[in-house]
Amino acid sequence: MKAIFRMIVAGGALALAGCSSLPGANLGDTFTMESFLNRDLPGGSYTNELAKAYQAEAALEVSKDTNWYDATAFKAKAEAAAAGETVMPWDPAAYGLDGQIATGYQETLSALKFKEARPAACARMVAAFDHWVEQSREGSHSITPAGTAQGAWAGAHYECTGGIAPMAAVAKSWTVYFGFDRSNLTAQARSVLNEVVESVRGLSSPLLSIVGHTDTAGSVGYNQGLSERRANTVANALSAAGVDMGTATLAGRSEKQLAVPTADGVAEPLNRRVEIQLGK
Repeated sequence: MKAIFRMIVAGGALALAGCSSLPGANLGDTFTMESFLNRDLPGGSYTNELAKAYQAEAALEVSKDTNWYDATAFKAKAEAAAAGETVMPWDPAAYGLDGQIATGYQETLSALKFKEARPAACARMVAAFDHWVEQSREGSHSITPAGTAQGAWAGAHYECTGGIAPMAAVAKSWTVYFGFDRSNLTAQARSVLNEVVESVRGLSSPLLSIVGHTDTAGSVGYNQGLSERRANTVANALSAAGVDMGTATLAGRSEKQLAVPTADGVAEPLNRRVEIQLGK
């Protein structure tokens, strides 16, 4: 039954990929995927770490994206690296991809000068970049958002280079809204925070700015405390979800930075918010 399921899933992925399938992808390799994923690969050197990193990406494709066909492309790269071959990241231009991912490609190649100093991190960076390419290529068919793969790459790049933030890092913002005179999270607010968690997954110490705001009802002093409580609520929720908050900044702005300008004493819902910014 598992073999039949793999054939159906892999066949569907192959149909979506069409003639632009990833190098090394092989339908037949889906039947040896489980034994490959269970293999204990050695680490240490950059090539060994690269094999392990591609094995991890293949596991992600199988477990989360259920894309056994594309997983075989990562399997092929893992086996090549384990054999000591030179394995380079995919060029996004070959798949018609440009913009940030093209910048990321050049940054990945440049960062490889650190591979002997930090082999594990640099290996994760290369494998994560290929995952970014793969997910971007899938577009709307992708289960894992391309932005999530991009975030994982950015975090690994930062570690590989010893703290150099890539130009192609994810830069996003979200707004969480609150009820009148409230600092608890609504269901809609939690949905927004789930998006934040997905976007920073894989990032080590993401540069998050969390700023609370209020409407003009109530005094400036009271609203300062309320805006800070809202920021803390968001920060605590992200921390509970596993987000590394070590480099996050929190602030409250009271009613001093209104999204919708109003007179004093106006309970404007769009002003009762926390703004979250993921920096580059």
